[in-house]
Parts: sequence; C-alpha cells; structure tokens
Amino acid sequence: MAALLFISVGGVLTAFVTLMPWRWAWRLWVAGVLAAATYLFLLPPVPGVSRSGLTIVLALIFAGPATVVTAVRLLVRQMRGEAAETRLPAFDTVLLSGLAVLVAGIAFAEYAGVFAGSDQIALAHALPVVMAALVAGIAVFVPWRRVSWSLGAYAAALVALSVGSWVLHPRLVLASADRIAAEDHCISLPLRARGAMARADLTFLTMDKSGPAAGPHPMLVTPQGANHHWSFRLMRFAGTETDRPMLYCTPQGQSGLVNGESDAVFVDLNGTLFLVPRDFGPAPAPPETLGLSVTYPDFSAALDAMFPTAWFGAGLAPTVARAVTRPGATARTGPHGLIWLPKGGGEELLALREGGLTRTVIDCFGTTCNHRFRAGRSDRIILQYDRVHLPDWRDLETRAIDVFARFRVD
Repeated sequence: MAALLFISVGGVLTAFVTLMPWRWAWRLWVAGVLAAATYLFLLPPVPGVSRSGLTIVLALIFAGPATVVTAVRLLVRQMRGEAAETRLPAFDTVLLSGLAVLVAGIAFAEYAGVFAGSDQIALAHALPVVMAALVAGIAVFVPWRRVSWSLGAYAAALVALSVGSWVLHPRLVLASADRIAAEDHCISLPLRARGAMARADLTFLTMDKSGPAAGPHPMLVTPQGANHHWSFRLMRFAGTETDRPMLYCTPQGQSGLVNGESDAVFVDLNGTLFLVPRDFGPAPAPPETLGLSVTYPDFSAALDAMFPTAWFGAGLAPTVARAVTRPGATARTGPHGLIWLPKGGGEELLALREGGLTRTVIDCFGTTCNHRFRAGRSDRIILQYDRVHLPDWRDLETRAIDVFARFRVD
C-alpha cells in the first residue's frame, strides 16, 4: 500500500516539477522531499522488513524521478546561463533550513549505530557538537544568506539532538518502563549482555540497538518475562511479537536500573521462561530452542565449551518420531533396551517406543551420539555426548530433565 501511494504521488510530483516554471519547480521538489521524510518517519514498522531498506526503496520510488528531472533542469539552466529566478527570501530560508534539519536528523540516526552498546558516552556526544561548531564557523563566512542559514540550522539540529540524546532520552526510557511495569523490572541490553545500570546506558546514541540472540532492541523485563521492546521511532516501550529469546537481567528488587551484572539470564521460549546461570553458556535459537554447555555424565557447567551440548525444544516432541522414519528399515533388538535400525555408512539408529510413540532416538556415528527424547507430553531434549556414555542413556535423560526443570521459571 505504501509503495502504491509513493508511486502515485511521486508521479504527480515528477509531472509538476517537469512542467512548472523553474522558480516553483525546485521549491516544490524540496517541499516534496520534506513531506516524504515526515511520512516515512511516521510509517509503522513492517514485521520482517528492514526499516532502512524499506525507507530507501520508498524514497527512490517517490523522489527518484523528480530528483533526476530537477537536476537536469538545473544543469540546463546553468549551461544556458539563464537569469536567476525570482527570490522568496523568507520562504526559501524556511524551506532550505527544514531540508538541512532533515539531513542532520538522518546523519545523527546513522551515526547512532556507530556507538550502539558503547560505554564512551562523552565521546559519542562530543563529536556531533564539534561537527556542529565547525559547520557554524563555515556558515559565518558563507556569503549566500540562504546557504548560511541552512548551515546554521544543520549545526543547531546536531547540538539539539546531542543534548536530547544525553538528557531527555534516558528519562523517556525510564518513564515509559515505569508506566508499563508497576512491579520490579529491568531493561535488558543485548549488545552489552547485561541490564541497564545507569542513565548513561540509555542515551539515544549509546543505547543498544540490536543483538544476535536478544531480539531487535532493548527489552523491558518483568517477573513474567518480556513483552515490550524499546521503539526508537515511537520513543516508548511498545508491545512486540518478535522473537525474544535472551534477556540479560533479572527483575528482582530493581525498578528500571540494576545494581550490577546478573550472574544469570532470562530465556523466553514462546512464553516458557528459564533463568539460566551464565556459566552454562545459554544459547537460544528463536523461538523455541535453548542450548546449554554441559559436561557428561554429571551435567555441570562446561566453562570451556565453545558450543552447546544439550538443547531444550519447547513444543518439539513430535520431531523425535521423524528421526526413525526410514523406508525399508527392519527393526531388530538392540543393546541397552533399545531397538536397532540400520542406516549404513557406519551409523546406527537406536530407538525406544512406549505407548505407541517413539520416545527416544539415539543416532550414533563413530564415537559421537546424538540423543533426542520426549520430555513430557510436548517438549524435546537433545543431548550430544561421547559413545562411552551410551549405556547410561536412561540416567542421562533423567539428569537432563532435572537440569532444565531446575532453570525453568513457573
């Protein structure tokens, strides 16, 4: 719908820019760009679509043809040496200053990605102010009034945005959190992998923007989990349906800001919450799987493990049975109370059926076994261990269930 609207309005803008007298055509183009930028800012996010990518596509659809026409007409006028158009000083100053503020806002938003998750608060906010001072100095010596005012507007916008980032943005974040969560809560920062500890963590420039395991933006965490992420467009915590597997703070006794780094993290699997010690290296795979680094056979934390060795899958119990669907395979009595299915290539598949359901499947190749089993009616657990532990597979299942149950938050 947005693309169709931009194509229609962009076509009208291009026609007017092409046919109108030059003194109105370029002004109309500037006004159109400002209007399009305002609309794009107000456009709600589209799930699964990059907002920056969507903005670029819509901007090209709308302003691309009109920009080309405007540039060609300007070039032709310069080549012909045509006289300058009638000036409208007040109107032009407002129009060009607005365009300068727009450019400053876009530049500031892109710059914010550089310091996302950084603790260099002072440096992040000082650089735009230094740039504003340089631009203002240049504006003083520019002889063209409209250009001078535009540069001044650009510099003023940078200073205002920097001050707003440092002073206003943290207040907005904490106030929004207080309005939503009356009980204890904290703010999970995905890049820092901890909770917000001070207002300085929540400036617009340095607040975390994204994270590989924690959803799109910082999350508001309550004892019930997380259902709101920080929206930089709306400047408030907004309800979310995005995957939110990892939450890096525990809302126990805090209200917004935590006193230190938590030794455990929340993991949210489709509403099933786990509070997992960091020593276990929790590694969620959205939206329903949680991996842990454990040692066998005692299931203690594997501090030096590079990858998970045990996985919990919420609602994935049916996938256990799929592993034994082998056309033409003949089941035979296997070791350790399991049935055996040949796979070839040096592999073997061991399974246990109870009550008409395949409850356990152990897939071994060489010295490694991949062990998956039903945990309750709907969940699945996968274990990966050395073949020497295969005789103790029942005990490993019991211990695995106990470990994940211990971390589960009711």
